[in-house]
Amino acid sequence: MTTTAPQKLFTPPIALKHRVIMAPLIRTRSLGSIPNESWNYYHAPSIYTQEQIRAWKKVTDAVHKKGGYIFCQLWHVGRTTHPSNLQGLQPVAPSRSPRAMTIKDIKNTIDVYVHAAKPAIAAVFDGVELHVEERARFALDVVDAVIKVIGAERTGIRLSPFGFFQYTFTGDPVRDYGYVMVQLEKRRLAYPQKLATLIERAKARGVQNLEDELGIRPLWMYFISNPDLPERLKHKRELNMYVRDILWTRL
Repeated sequence: MTTTAPQKLFTPPIALKHRVIMAPLIRTRSLGSIPNESWNYYHAPSIYTQEQIRAWKKVTDAVHKKGGYIFCQLWHVGRTTHPSNLQGLQPVAPSRSPRAMTIKDIKNTIDVYVHAAKPAIAAVFDGVELHVEERARFALDVVDAVIKVIGAERTGIRLSPFGFFQYTFTGDPVRDYGYVMVQLEKRRLAYPQKLATLIERAKARGVQNLEDELGIRPLWMYFISNPDLPERLKHKRELNMYVRDILWTRL
């Protein structure tokens, strides 16, 4: 008996043409962002209204027209926001400063990630990238909840074992993140973004040329001054130098 299997069984949902990937950037230049409880950040672009979905679709359409892929990073900013951005509400976070999250807060936050994932797909993003704290249970619960609504093949996650923004220290990054990575591997996500881990391991071995060692380069700032960066690298064209002082300028 001859069996004809659907072609999509053998076609990966996202087949990259190269290894030059632009990481998500916090640009905070969206004047249309509306403060909305504890997950908002001043001028960060949102994706929970029809108007915002329509605006994002212009972006995703432009990326797809060029043959690219784009994921929407979903993030809870915790204590890095301020009551003035939250209509007077206190930010919530894993610690007591400013206010520790309750069990109800945690469940609500997971629901917020799920709610945000749906309009991201409606805006024709190829998937979503989760940006959560390193504590395993919360991170894995968020991953599982998002997978249920959009699928593992559209879900990625960003981990920063050696990124200590706002004092997010962990006593043993190898132990803590190692456990998370093992658990994420079982879920077969679109990707786990762990560039920081690769870079730190390479540096620990005295590697100077990260491009040769890893086959990748941390070039996100060059994307700002070179929107056609992959083509320039491929054809060995000169790069426009970025101006660091204006990378994070707010409107």
